[in-house]
Amino acid sequence: MQIKLRKDELKLPVSIDENIGGGKAENKRSYPIENNMIIEEADYTLQSFIRDKEFMDSFLKMLIGITGN
Repeated sequence: MQIKLRKDELKLPVSIDENIGGGKAENKRSYPIENNMIIEEADYTLQSFIRDKEFMDSFLKMLIGITGN
């Protein structure tokens, strides 16, 4: 649930205007899926949640394997 919530938080637009005094960029393409993937991969909190989930999943598999025999 925390992973989904964090991904939803990262999808919210953060408007930082770095183009102070400049014109609009022409021929600029937007790659929303790729940009979203980059943001998710770079987010420490999200990666921490994913790592914790993988650890817990592997721990549960090992625990079930021990008790199953």
